[in-house]
Amino acid sequence: MKVACLYLAFNLLILASSFASAYDPSLLQDFCVAVNDTNNGGDVFVFPIGLIHFQQNVGKINAVAFAGLSSQNP
Repeated sequence: MKVACLYLAFNLLILASSFASAYDPSLLQDFCVAVNDTNNGGDVFVFPIGLIHFQQNVGKINAVAFAGLSSQNP
């Protein structure tokens, strides 16, 4: 019975993952699209340590980024 519940939970996770990955059909899709907000001038966004991330400037003007690394070997 325990194996059947684990199997069912695993299949539901696979099904939910397929819906999540098909949500954004662009080439830059991510596994989990949690925040879909646009930053305005003066806004700050901080990435927690260890979070895999990327940025894309979708605006019409140049963007400025300040990166602070937590190691001498980035």
